[in-house]
Amino acid sequence: MARMSRERDRAARVRRALKACPDLDATRIRVVIEDNVVHLRGAVRAHSARVLARALACDVDGVSRVVDELVVAPVATGWRRSDDAIARSVRWALAREPSAAADVGVAVQQHVVTLTGTVPDRPTLQRLRHRVERIRGVHFVHNQLRVQGESS
Repeated sequence: MARMSRERDRAARVRRALKACPDLDATRIRVVIEDNVVHLRGAVRAHSARVLARALACDVDGVSRVVDELVVAPVATGWRRSDDAIARSVRWALAREPSAAADVGVAVQQHVVTLTGTVPDRPTLQRLRHRVERIRGVHFVHNQLRVQGESS
C-alpha cells in the first residue's frame, strides 16, 4: 500500500514537472509507474519535445529510470510541408529578431532544421531555437548557433 502511494506521488510530481514547462505541451503525455519505473506514453509534436519530456521526468526526485514510449505525432494525412516551405517560415521567424537574423544560416533537410552562425547573447539563442521549434512541420532543430565572444 505504501509503495502504491509513493508511485502515485512520483507520477504526480512528474506530471507537474511536464505541465510546468512552458516549452512542452504535456496534454497528450501520460505518466505511468510500473515496478518503480516511469513510463511516458502518448504523442508529442516534435522530437525535441520527446527529448525534453524525458529529461524533465529524469530530473524529478525519486525517479531512477524513465522508459520513453512517446511517439512524434505524424503530420495530418494528405498534408506535408516541403523543406523549402519550412525554410521560408524559419527565415521569416528569424527576421523578427533583427539583431541576429543576418548572422544565422538555415538549412532544412527532411523536416530537420539546422541553425548555424552567431548570435549576440544566450537569451537570443534560446528565443530563436524556441521560435523555430514551434514552426509547423519542423520535427527537430539541430542548433549549432554560437554566442559571440564565447569559445566553442
